[in-house]
Amino acid sequence: MIVSPIINREEALSVFRGRKGLLFRRRQVVKVELWFMPYDRFVVELETGREPVKDACCVDRVVGAFAFIDVERLKMETETPDAGLRAHPALSPQQTLVIAQDEYARHLLRLNLRRKTSTRVTAITHAGVFEYPYWVGYFTKGRVLDFDVIDAVSGQFQGPKMRPVFAHALLSA
Repeated sequence: MIVSPIINREEALSVFRGRKGLLFRRRQVVKVELWFMPYDRFVVELETGREPVKDACCVDRVVGAFAFIDVERLKMETETPDAGLRAHPALSPQQTLVIAQDEYARHLLRLNLRRKTSTRVTAITHAGVFEYPYWVGYFTKGRVLDFDVIDAVSGQFQGPKMRPVFAHALLSA
């Protein structure tokens, strides 16, 4: 399954060019590419003391970054679009399951401490693989080449947590 990008190339280019601030002056867009990042989706079953609750989380298959992505509200395609580069998965579903268990346990611990509750995980199951689109913009600033990433669905810039994911994907392509 592939998440359909909502932001097109021209919109992504205008987002990259429109970034303001002291650090972003004098940089020129060299190239903009669409990348699809592979994710494993997991369904988490929780026991809250009242009724069972289900939640979902995702782990990318490149470096294992944990995320909450609401896949249910996204437009999915079964066909692979011709445009766009694909990051090569470096992690197996078993490895991403271990990461999902650890990261969700951390998230739940913080949540339980904040809310003073005792919610616990009863099961985490693999619910499939999907590819999520991102626009990668390459820049020159003087003689330095750099890149920035925006979400191709929301148009939001991706922060420092996603930078190693794309650095690894770009170097292994």
